[in-house]
Amino acid sequence: AAAAEEEAESEVEVDVDGGAYGRQASAGSAGWDDFCGGAGTGEQYSAVEIPLVRACLALVKCSRGTIKVALEASEYVGSAVEKEDAAAAEKAEEEEEEKDRAKDQDDQKAKRETRRRRLNYIGTLVELARQVGDGMTELGSLLYPPLSDAVAAADGEEQEEDSELERRIELQRMAIVALHDCVLGGNGGDGEEDEKKAAGDDNDDTNEAAVKVSKEIASHSSKIRSAAEKRATEARTAAREIARSSRRGKQ
Repeated sequence: AAAAEEEAESEVEVDVDGGAYGRQASAGSAGWDDFCGGAGTGEQYSAVEIPLVRACLALVKCSRGTIKVALEASEYVGSAVEKEDAAAAEKAEEEEEEKDRAKDQDDQKAKRETRRRRLNYIGTLVELARQVGDGMTELGSLLYPPLSDAVAAADGEEQEEDSELERRIELQRMAIVALHDCVLGGNGGDGEEDEKKAAGDDNDDTNEAAVKVSKEIASHSSKIRSAAEKRATEARTAAREIARSSRRGKQ
């Protein structure tokens, strides 16, 4: 079981930046490792800063993957809207016999409500994706070395409150999680149950059509959400270690 979990995490590592689903996304990912561990960065970041840089860049990759998921989910739900509109137009053209008007009106009202909810869902994803993108830029702007200034408390003060970088890491984590919760139906988890709720059977009327996505999209969303939570925790831990190291150096 432990081996399977490590293998799954390895797959997430190469897949969170919005590339092709699965292990084929690992192609071209060497640049990420080269940046963190190559000779070029050795002159820019101290040894104690490298874990923070790794975790933050991993969070940036999660952000990119999150935006890709938002686009995938929007396209998927948008296609459903287009199909329903086309089907409704075709039905109206072919309809010749008089039908129960009350029943027809109820049916049309339900379809309009479903369409409205789907379009609102897409609009929400677009706004959440914008927040993730803006946060990714803000986070990147704080990663210029040396990082001690971004994580240290004011002179003579203890590190009781989060530093600027820690606050940005937490804000980015929250933005990523919010988008994936939307994709997964707002259930806030990363298990199979959430994926089933988000990608439910198209013939199951108990599921809300406005938040249905494919099983593939739901699975990818769940993995990135989990990876982002882990990387944010690693980044905050590394930031605190830099702050402690900086204070020890001043003593």
